[in-house]
Amino acid sequence: MTPHVIIIGGGISGLASAIALSHVFTGRDNPPKITVYELRDVPSTLGGPVNLTPKALRCLDMLGVLAELKRMKAGCEVDSIQIFSLRTGNEIGTIDYAGRDGTGFGGYKGWRVKRYDLLRAMLRVVERLSAVEVQYGKRLVGVEEDTQVRVWFEDGTEAEGDMVLGCDGIHSGVRSVFLEPGRTPSYSGIVSAYGFVEAKAVLGEHGSPFFDDTALSMSRYGSTLTTFCDHKRELIYVVLLMPADEQPSREGWKSMDHDQDMVRTEGIRRTQESAIPDIVRMIEGVQDWTLYPVYILPPGGRWYTDRVMLLGDAAHAMPPKGESIGHALEDAIKFSRVVGHYGIDSPVKSFRAYESAQRKKIDDAYKVSSSGWMSNHDLGFIGARLFEWFTPIFLWWTRAKQEDFLADPGAISL
Repeated sequence: MTPHVIIIGGGISGLASAIALSHVFTGRDNPPKITVYELRDVPSTLGGPVNLTPKALRCLDMLGVLAELKRMKAGCEVDSIQIFSLRTGNEIGTIDYAGRDGTGFGGYKGWRVKRYDLLRAMLRVVERLSAVEVQYGKRLVGVEEDTQVRVWFEDGTEAEGDMVLGCDGIHSGVRSVFLEPGRTPSYSGIVSAYGFVEAKAVLGEHGSPFFDDTALSMSRYGSTLTTFCDHKRELIYVVLLMPADEQPSREGWKSMDHDQDMVRTEGIRRTQESAIPDIVRMIEGVQDWTLYPVYILPPGGRWYTDRVMLLGDAAHAMPPKGESIGHALEDAIKFSRVVGHYGIDSPVKSFRAYESAQRKKIDDAYKVSSSGWMSNHDLGFIGARLFEWFTPIFLWWTRAKQEDFLADPGAISL
């Protein structure tokens, strides 16, 4: 009988898991059927451009997705994220993706790409895999496990398989309806307000911005991200992390008149007396802001039962300062290697071995990504000066973490 792997969630984590598992079992006897169930009716267009670190690019290359992104001419390469002081206009540090010789880490630099384009590239790879099927409009409502595991959907359909992978994000249905209902994300009080502006509209036909690829500009009132995000570098993506009341939508919403005014007011407040005029013009040039609420999932928690496993943000969503996509891609590759070793008949062996290899690494990454990201309230004059002073030290401390950029995502001791 053909084994069946059920994946709940058709986003980046779910598709990466499907691709990785398919690759591991290619050429073996009786490879599993893999079905991805996505609650939306179509691939999600939510979310702005995402930051892909060298680690994330290495994973995408292993999955065959990086080549697809390059064929699509989607996104642009990033050598570094420059960090500026809005007060002085000076660069106070960088997050380096180019490495000492300028070629990246093992040949991989950073990349900024629209989330939807990344999803499209992954779907193109999935379409070439005969073992993988993606079904849309499938909202999970129930899970039951015994010698097999069964799932039910809101439309009245059901499916049975050998294991279920919950790859359905921070608001995971697998976690909330079955695995750990008490572990729920909470609203952080912060929204990510983002929009786009044409570079030539704020810089002129031949002007250059104050940054090379990506800039994080800090002030006492909060930080602002500005970055190129398209192949021709004609579009600048602008992001403000800002306090806001909780909204009914957990998945983001297009700003209306009230929200537009709120973002503009915050932009003016944040850039008052800015020593970088470009950033003021970029914020003013955005015509349509989208607001996306930031939720926090408590660290720790349970990742698996006998036949159900959480991966990616469903298990360990990182604060927005962290590398959620890189960790989710690594999850998919490492987990597939473990399952390839132990097989699908006894999933709990694979689950236990995977958690043993990945849990501490994820916990350490959470601690690093949690430090400092909530500095989007008025720090005061003294607090802002201290934050500027501490930033280079923090970057020096985290530079040791760059060794992870060179690690093999699939390396796991069994």
